[in-house]
Amino acid sequence: MAARLGLFGQTWRMTVDASAPSVDLELPAGATTLDAWFIDADGQEYGAYCVYVERLHQKGLPDMLSSFPPVIAPEPRVLILGSMPGEASLRANEYYAYPQNAFWPIMAEICGFDLPADYATRLAGLQRNGICLWDVLAHCERKGSLDGDIELATEAPNDIPGLLADHMEIRLIGFNGQKAARAFRRHIAPQIEQAPETVTLPSTSPAHTLARSLKADRWREALAPYL
Repeated sequence: MAARLGLFGQTWRMTVDASAPSVDLELPAGATTLDAWFIDADGQEYGAYCVYVERLHQKGLPDMLSSFPPVIAPEPRVLILGSMPGEASLRANEYYAYPQNAFWPIMAEICGFDLPADYATRLAGLQRNGICLWDVLAHCERKGSLDGDIELATEAPNDIPGLLADHMEIRLIGFNGQKAARAFRRHIAPQIEQAPETVTLPSTSPAHTLARSLKADRWREALAPYL
């Protein structure tokens, strides 16, 4: 048996050994009409009555990014939410791995652990203080690491309502930057009847040019009552 596809004025013919064949094609952008046929051993064509199309990758755009599992403290009181890990973090498989990000120096000051320290030690320092980590977005497309480059239409949120339902001791949600706060309001807030108190904190990213000492002061002031 064979199959034939017509797209963008071109025709692809392929040999198939199943009633539901699949094929990957690199296509130009834009609207078109899809024609599909099966061809039997006698050369008779039959229209394919069901065709499923999935975009695997769009040229010029990055692959879909995925965030990390949450870090949960044994006695959680504070949930810090970012938007989506940056490129350095995704490569290292660690929250806030970019060396110029101020997150870990600020948290070391607030939580009382020393730097440098390995990743497990830093996470343990947060957990001892009741601090949990996650990101608002589970998946998105983004060029580079900047929040402003996230493709809004590709955003898919994490199950933060489920996390809060499982950990009702959490009393404060701190957003690491404006993007995390906006994504939470867009995707999560409508699902929550009674959320913990929230606060939008200065982004620890070096793209936010507020002095680190001033960022640290804002973070300490917001988190200290809950630690």
